[in-house]
Amino acid sequence: MLKDYIEGHMRFIIKGGYDFVDVRDVALASINDLTKGKAGEFYILANRHYEISELFDVVRSYRKSKKYISIPMWLCKSGLPLFEFSAKVRQTKPLYTKYALYTLRVNDRFSNIKAIK
Repeated sequence: MLKDYIEGHMRFIIKGGYDFVDVRDVALASINDLTKGKAGEFYILANRHYEISELFDVVRSYRKSKKYISIPMWLCKSGLPLFEFSAKVRQTKPLYTKYALYTLRVNDRFSNIKAIK
């Protein structure tokens, strides 16, 4: 997504976001799980929720990328059948999927307190 934006292929974003975790934190947590974790326990690795617009703003602060337009979820949901049909006819991947929209609107604000302890 960010690569497409940097290369100028993406001018529209859907309002929403994800919880991102640095791969170094994942690696350290995996090691700690092996050495300090308890058998049968599960640990959520979370960092912080980032809106897609925040990520694009960071890119724009370092590169001269074009301004993006943020599209509300209801508009994306209503256009989904058209995008799916168009992709099927052209035999390409749709711009977005029902699952992609779902992941943008579900609660992704996880607690990582257990993993930190």
